[in-house]
Parts: sequence; structure tokens; C-alpha cells
Amino acid sequence: MRLWKTPERLRRIAILLFLSFPVLLFASLLVRRMPWWQWDPTREWLPWIITLGVTSALAVAITRAHKWAVAIVAVAAGVLTLDFLFLSLRQENVGLGLFAVAFGIAGYAYVDRVWAALQFPALSPGTRWYQSTPEPIPGLALDWGDRRGLRLSQLNLEGGFILGAFDRGTEKSLPGEITLLYRGSKIACGVTLISGLASKINSSWAGIGVEFKNTDLDSRKDLADFIEVLRGEGHVSS
Repeated sequence: MRLWKTPERLRRIAILLFLSFPVLLFASLLVRRMPWWQWDPTREWLPWIITLGVTSALAVAITRAHKWAVAIVAVAAGVLTLDFLFLSLRQENVGLGLFAVAFGIAGYAYVDRVWAALQFPALSPGTRWYQSTPEPIPGLALDWGDRRGLRLSQLNLEGGFILGAFDRGTEKSLPGEITLLYRGSKIACGVTLISGLASKINSSWAGIGVEFKNTDLDSRKDLADFIEVLRGEGHVSS
């Protein structure tokens, strides 16, 4: 999968990872029972610079949809939670114990949100291990410029994954709008290209992931109604 642009939802979640920096600083003060005004950053700048660097690297990796980065965040959150709990018992530090519980809950919620964002249709076309290309949604087609009758394998309010043979380089000239068609109903959606799935047969793209640009309420409602019809017939799960 080639990622051309980070989806907005994933970008926002990745930026939230930087909140861990002040949270960990607060935790270090709790462990040492040190008032914040006594903290001297000039004596501890190196470990905190390293922490900031690692956090930045993980955030960038998440924006590139690397699942290993999410796994590292999950393991780190779990280890730190257990460490904080152990220290709170050892020091009989109630404040640190409450912080450890809150930290664990927040860490779990963050990892859960990242995994959910990685299920974005443009990043998860729905290919199974034994398939060369994803299965299309039955009855759903789309027109994209002069390309007619294309199919989709994934679709939700945020985007979709479009199946078809696209020569490499032609993605730059594709129109910024598609038309979804299902049993006589149709709806136009503005799109931004997110990713490309390389074909296993030749050098073309076997599919292109897109993010919808329908930001106004009326457009989103029309798209939601369109998707609800598909969901009611069991073709779209979420």
C-alpha cells in the first residue's frame, strides 16, 4: 500500500500523542513527590529531549499508518501503567496510584482510537490473505471522470476504496469528484486521494483509497442516507 496523504482523522490522533510528554513529566514529579517549582530542567534535559524525540518519531510513524508504531505505544502504555502502580504501592502514594489508573485508561482509549483510525477505508481495503484484490460491495458502482462502472470494496462517511486498473501516474489527473451509484440512486462526493494499492499482476494500481470532502451538513446527511441503504441490506457494516 502506497500512502500519498495522511487522512485528517489519523493526523489529529497522531498529534495527540505529544500530550504524553507533559503527562510523563507530571508523573515523574509525582513519583519523586517534587513540587513543580523545584524541578530544574537544566539537570534533566537529556532524557526529556530523548523522550520528545521518540514521541515525535512515533507520531510521524502513526501518520504514515505504520502499525508497528501503534504496537510500541500500546506496549509502552501498558508497561508504564504497571510501573506506576508498582511504585504507588511501594511508596504508599495514593496520588500516584490514582494517576496510574487514569493513565492506563487514557492509554487504552488512545490505542483504541488509533486502531479505529487505521480501519479507515482508504487505509484498509479489505483484502484477505488469500486474495490478490478485495471483493467489491455488491451492486455498488461509481463513475470517476471518464471511468464508468468502477467498484468499491470499502465505504463509510469518511471515505472509500475504489477498485480498478489505474496506470501509475494517471492518479495525478483524476477528477476531484466521484458519483456513487446504487439501484437507481446516485450521489456526488468530492474526494482527496489518500493511497494506492499496487497490482500483483502488473505495475498499475489495483485500487485507490480516497477521503471524502463533503464537509457541509447537507452533503454528509445525503451520504449517510445513501450508506444507510447499503447497511440495511448488509453490504456495509460501519
